[in-house]
Amino acid sequence: EGFVSKDTYVVIIVQPFSNAQAGTEIENQAKKRAFTSLLKYKHAQGKILSQNGTTQLVNVINECGTLTKIDDAEQKRSVYQFVVKKDNLKQFVDGL
Repeated sequence: EGFVSKDTYVVIIVQPFSNAQAGTEIENQAKKRAFTSLLKYKHAQGKILSQNGTTQLVNVINECGTLTKIDDAEQKRSVYQFVVKKDNLKQFVDGL
């Protein structure tokens, strides 16, 4: 998970078929993971988000994030890709 370009942040979730969850549960998990991962990214820069910055980060994840299921050739697991796509996303996050 991480920035794949200046406009795109990706989180991958892999689950065994036996533990398959409903789409909304997966999407909520993906959003939480994206949020946590981006907070760690900010902490690595030595920065802590204000309440306003936290709200902005949550909003961009909710508004610009999309969940896609990826087919597994072996059909042994469920693979999901959560992509947050926004023009100059990395610059936006760096500025929070």
